[in-house]
Amino acid sequence: MAGEQDPEDGIGKPSVCPGCEVPEPAGRIGPARARRELMNKACDILRTRYPKVMSSDRYLASGDVDIRRAAVLSLAGFQRRDNLEKLLSLVGDESVRESAFSALSRMTEHNPYLLDPIVERFLTEENPNTKQTLAEILALRVEYFISRLAGGKKEETEHVLEQIILAGRVSEVIDFMNRNRNEELEAALLAIVKRCVGKKPELRTLFRTYFFPRLQALCDQEAPVPKKETGKLPKDRAYLAVLAGLLVFSVLLVPAIFALTHLDILNELTLMPAIKLYVKDFNRYFVLYALAVNCIYFILMGLSFIYVRAQKRAWQIKDRTFLFKPKVLPSVTIVAPAYNEAKTIIESVNSLMNLSYPDYELVIVNDGSSDLTLDTLRREFDLKRVDRTYRQDLTTKEVKGIYVNRNLPKLVVVDKVNGGKADALNTGINVAAKEYICSIDADSLLEEDALLKLVSRILEEDVETPALGGNVLPINGCTVEQGAVREKRIPRNRLAVLQTIEYIRAFMCGRLGWAYTNNLLIISGAFGLFRKERGVRVGGYMTSSGKYRKDTVGEDMEIVVRICRQMREMRRPYRIRYAFNANCWTEVPEDLGSLRKQRFRWQRGLIEILYFHKVMLFNPRYGRIGMTAMPYYFLFEVLGPLFELQGYLTVLLAAVLGVLYFDVAVMLFVAVVLSGTLISIAALLVAEHAGRLFPPRDTGRLLLWA
Repeated sequence: MAGEQDPEDGIGKPSVCPGCEVPEPAGRIGPARARRELMNKACDILRTRYPKVMSSDRYLASGDVDIRRAAVLSLAGFQRRDNLEKLLSLVGDESVRESAFSALSRMTEHNPYLLDPIVERFLTEENPNTKQTLAEILALRVEYFISRLAGGKKEETEHVLEQIILAGRVSEVIDFMNRNRNEELEAALLAIVKRCVGKKPELRTLFRTYFFPRLQALCDQEAPVPKKETGKLPKDRAYLAVLAGLLVFSVLLVPAIFALTHLDILNELTLMPAIKLYVKDFNRYFVLYALAVNCIYFILMGLSFIYVRAQKRAWQIKDRTFLFKPKVLPSVTIVAPAYNEAKTIIESVNSLMNLSYPDYELVIVNDGSSDLTLDTLRREFDLKRVDRTYRQDLTTKEVKGIYVNRNLPKLVVVDKVNGGKADALNTGINVAAKEYICSIDADSLLEEDALLKLVSRILEEDVETPALGGNVLPINGCTVEQGAVREKRIPRNRLAVLQTIEYIRAFMCGRLGWAYTNNLLIISGAFGLFRKERGVRVGGYMTSSGKYRKDTVGEDMEIVVRICRQMREMRRPYRIRYAFNANCWTEVPEDLGSLRKQRFRWQRGLIEILYFHKVMLFNPRYGRIGMTAMPYYFLFEVLGPLFELQGYLTVLLAAVLGVLYFDVAVMLFVAVVLSGTLISIAALLVAEHAGRLFPPRDTGRLLLWA
């Protein structure tokens, strides 16, 4: 039943996953934490509604750091010199430095004349940490200082800009110079840059790498092309050892069983009879394995059918007018990483900007593209660089600039140094201002009401829903116009058709069934949703520069596993949900080379995740996830393919040796071919029951392919 806590959750003292927060006491939220949360809410209300009260000396001198931070933030509510002086005196205080930074940034955004006292403090400051914080504040207003180069304070302004660059804030200057067309300003800035490079030679690499070609005359060598972090990970000895161990285990498992079961006659058998006996036994084991796998799929199929009917009824009774009322549904930030997407980015953004959802924003993260992705976005949507402050909860590569159009409040474009998809997603999480994060590939297209259907599933639960997943389908063969799928057709490419059946089977059978039993661990990176608070608390997506100092190619599944793990350790009831009718369309490989690379990447990601979270495997402390979901992925998704490969080779060997007997052949046909075909057909029927995906003729072709 929805909302009921699992009976197996009555488990012992919770452990702590690597990097996760210290778990709360078992059971419901404790009184101490409840008081803390209530106090924080009261501080937020006072800060936003009554900043004059909150900024009083009583709260600024409070012994509670959370109260002090709220009081510091409230000082930005009044554009007064005395408030500015108070904030400057607090910049050196480690406990409230971040709050003082945010408050000063907001004050100077609305009133640039308040920058002068900050400049004075910056030029005389000796503490390197405080000086760095002040440099970051001034760097947000770099265009204001550059505009003063033509005024009466040229020497002072040049000195300020030079000190900002020497403090390491170069991305803002680079961004302005790449866009600037004023020759006088360019000459003045180049002179400043040359002086800074002379004093700090390590800056040369940054300017050499990110300057446009017309500015690279500054450098004494040709600029190297920045390398994209593609997700190809360095060789990990631990991973290779695990992989080798799994391979050895899968190869030796059946021979070991064979030796134990026939120990009494092995000494009497010659080589050929022993091989024939082994092949016969292996075929029987293969039949049992195939039956076990397909029985699980049939069970999941039945659960999926029940779940689809329940979801359809729930969606039919939901009133769209009610869903669009304020605060009914949580706010959502869609984060779409983009790398060299200049040709398709406009179509994708137009699609994501026209979703039917009451409160959402779209954050496009340009992950150091070497093509014209950023320029294309800026030109098409008339974007302007802004001084936007945000809380950097997750460690990421440097953000070079944030761009918005005041007339398009939903759209935010972030330009950053290349760090890979996971790093770009973490940057989007930092910038996000909404309650939930929706991760999506920049080249994927959502149906207009997909986000509404997905998020509205939260209303059906009486416990927290930390993550949700949508349906992903191949777009190959579909007609796309102005960022929307106008005609849904199956692909013409045979390999893509097979993947269409596979996707429908995986989502309509596998993930629906797992979600029904609250065992869902995989949420596709093409269309997934999770609470920002939960994502931040577990450290965001796994990257080498982040909390765990480790990369993974399966970042979408890994963060869901980490969230589930933390919820179990905190003893919080929760449900991971899946929406069968929230469709996302994405392109699938149409050649064997690309498909092979994709599947190798997926398999490596799965192995890395199971190894990183190995403590959960067969561990009753983690409830049904530890005892059902994780063992399933280990036995049937990691070891299974290795065993299946041996099984098919053994069947061929049996045919060659003449020991593929009729009864075994029939069992193999029923267990492998017939059962697999029936599951694929059943998945297509469930998909049709859920709602027509393709025209009847195309559905018929899929049934024939199945």
